[in-house]
Amino acid sequence: MRLRLVTLLTVLFVVPWHAFASVRHDVTVVVEPEDGAVTVTHSLEIEAGKGATLVLPDRMTVRSATLNGRPMPASAQGRRIEIGPVAGGAARVVMTYDARPWPGSETRGAFVGPPGAFLPAGSGWLATVADTDHSYRLAIEVPLPYRAVVTGRLIDETEANGRYRAVFQSETPLEPPSLFVGQFVVGERIHEGLRLRTYFPASDTSLSPTYLDAAAEHIVRLAGQIGPYPFAGFAIVASPQPVGLGFPGLTYVSERILPLPFMRWRSLAHEVAHNWWGNGVGVDYATGNWAEGLTTFMADYGLAEAAGPDRASAMRLEWLRDFAALPAARDLPLRQFVYKAHDAAQVVGYNKAAFLFVMLRDLLGEDDFYVGLRLFWQRKQFQTASWDDLRLALESAAGADLYWFFTQWLDRAGAPSLALGSAEIVAGTDGGTVSVLLAQSSPHYDLQVPIRIETEQDSAGHRVRLAAAEGHARLATSGRPRTVALDPDHELFRRLTPGEAPPILRDVTFAANGALRIEVGEDTPAQSAAQALAGRLMDAGLHEVTDMSTGPVLLIGLDHRLDQALDELNAGPVPDSLAGRGTARVWTVRREGAGPILVVAARDTAALEALQRPLPHYKRQSFLVFEGSRAIERGVWPADSRALTATLE
Repeated sequence: MRLRLVTLLTVLFVVPWHAFASVRHDVTVVVEPEDGAVTVTHSLEIEAGKGATLVLPDRMTVRSATLNGRPMPASAQGRRIEIGPVAGGAARVVMTYDARPWPGSETRGAFVGPPGAFLPAGSGWLATVADTDHSYRLAIEVPLPYRAVVTGRLIDETEANGRYRAVFQSETPLEPPSLFVGQFVVGERIHEGLRLRTYFPASDTSLSPTYLDAAAEHIVRLAGQIGPYPFAGFAIVASPQPVGLGFPGLTYVSERILPLPFMRWRSLAHEVAHNWWGNGVGVDYATGNWAEGLTTFMADYGLAEAAGPDRASAMRLEWLRDFAALPAARDLPLRQFVYKAHDAAQVVGYNKAAFLFVMLRDLLGEDDFYVGLRLFWQRKQFQTASWDDLRLALESAAGADLYWFFTQWLDRAGAPSLALGSAEIVAGTDGGTVSVLLAQSSPHYDLQVPIRIETEQDSAGHRVRLAAAEGHARLATSGRPRTVALDPDHELFRRLTPGEAPPILRDVTFAANGALRIEVGEDTPAQSAAQALAGRLMDAGLHEVTDMSTGPVLLIGLDHRLDQALDELNAGPVPDSLAGRGTARVWTVRREGAGPILVVAARDTAALEALQRPLPHYKRQSFLVFEGSRAIERGVWPADSRALTATLE
C-alpha cells in the first residue's frame, strides 16, 4: 500500500503537548483600563532536573520574587534570571510585578487605557522563559463593563461584584499568550464542539451572527482539506486601532472595517487559515516564510475558485499585474521573504508564493497535493517548519522529487517571459495537427506551459514542457484549428507581455524613483492634503526627484490647475469616460519611451482629504471615480487578451 494511503487510513493518538511542557505557568492578571495599570502574579514550575532562563522585559517592575519559597537574591532580579536544576524536585518561582507595555511597531501597537487593552506576546507585559516548551493557565480580571479574552481555551468565566473574571489554558507552545480587553458584548455559537465567539462593541452586535456563520463555514472547508481545526475555538475581537492581526484561535480586527463585506469573507478566511499555517505550524523564519503564501492559496484563492473559474483566473491575473508593476530593484527571491513590511513584499511573499501552490497542485494533481499537505500538518503540528519540510511532505505523498521545482521558484528573483515563436498547421495531416514553437527568457525554468487550440468546432487544452530556451510540440486536434494561445488563462507565474498589463496605480506607487508634482496653487491646506496623500500612496516613500521626463510621476492637483501639467508631461487630456464626474478622479497613463503617470484630480481640498483613507486600497485599478471617500466606479484599462495568440491560415 502506497504511503499516501497509509497516511489517510492511520489514526493518530495525540497526547496534549502541554502534558510534556518543561515549564508550567500559572498567571493571574488584573487590568484596570481607566488607570492604565496591569498587575501580574506569576507562578512558574520548572520540571525536576531542568533549568531555565527567565526573561524579564525592561519596563517591568518586580515587586517580589521567590524561588521555592525563599526570596530570590537582588542580583537575580535583572533582565535575565538563570535558574539551575534544583536538587530533589521541581523549581517553583513566584513573582508579583507591574507591567508597563509600550506602543510601537515592534509590539504591534500594545496599549492599556480607557478603550481597553491590547497586550500581544512580546510586548513586555509578561515574563517569559527562553528556549523551552511551556504551558500557561491564565486568569484575567477586569472591571465591568470591560471584558477580556486571552489566546487559549476558555475554562471558566464569571461576573460578580462589578468585576469580570475568566480563566484560559494555552493551547500552543509556539508563543506565550496575548491578551485583549474592551467594552465588549460577547456573541457565541458552539459549532461541532468548537466555541466560536465575537467580542464586538455594542454598536456592532448585529454583525455577530454573520461573522459566526462565516467562521464556521471557513473552518469546515479548510478542515476538510488539511485536518481537524487545531484549537478549542475561534474568536473575532474588535480593535479600536486600524489593525488586522492573527493569533492562535483569534483575530484582532479594526472595528471600523467590521461592517465591510470583504472582512467577513476573504479576510476572515485568511485569518482562520492561519490557525493551521502560522499558528498551528510555526514558521522557521530563518529559512523563509511559506505560511503567508499557503494561507493566501487556501483562503483567498480558495474562495475565488469556489466562486468559479472566471473569478480564479481573474485573481491569478491580478497577481501577475501586481508583479508586472514591481520594479526589479524591489523584487527578491521568495525564500528571502519573511514578513510584509510594505506592499512590494506582499507581491512576492503572498501572491507569488500562492501562485507557486497553484502550479504545484497542477503538477502533482489534487489527490497527491492535498495528501501531502495533510501529511505536512500531521508531521509538524505545534512545531516550526521550513520550506524544505513542506517539500519533503509533498514528495512523500507524490513519490516524486520536487527539489528542482522548489529551487527554481524559491531561490530566483523574477519570473520567466514566454513567447510564441511560431504556430502552423502541419502539411499532410488534413489540418488536424499543429506545430508550435515556444520560447522563454533566461534563466530558463522547467515549465508545463498551457496551450489552448481553438478549432472550427471547439477548443482543447494541452500542456507542453518547456525546459530550455525553446521547445517544440506537435499537437493533434479534433477539427481544423483556427488559433493557438499560450497560457490564455494565466496558469503560470510569468511576466505579462505589455499588452496583457495595462497601467495600474502600482506602476507608480511601487517606484523608488517616482517624481511628485502637486498642482494646487497657493492653497496651503490643499498642499498639505496632497503631500499627505502622496505619502500614503508611495510604497517606497517620497524622494526628491526633479526630472519628470523619463521616470514614473505622481501628479496630484485641483481640477482647474491640471491642464497645463498634463500637457507638459505628455499625459494627454482627462479621459472622456472620467471627465467632470464625482468629486475626484484617478487614472493612469502609459507614456511612450517614459515612465507611467498616476493622476489624482480633485474638485477641492475636501475632496483631496477624503481620498487619504480609501485610495491606497485600490492600487490594482487603472482608474477610479470618487464621491467623497466612496469609490463609485473603478476598473482596469482594456488589455490585449490575445497577446500570446497566433491565428492559423
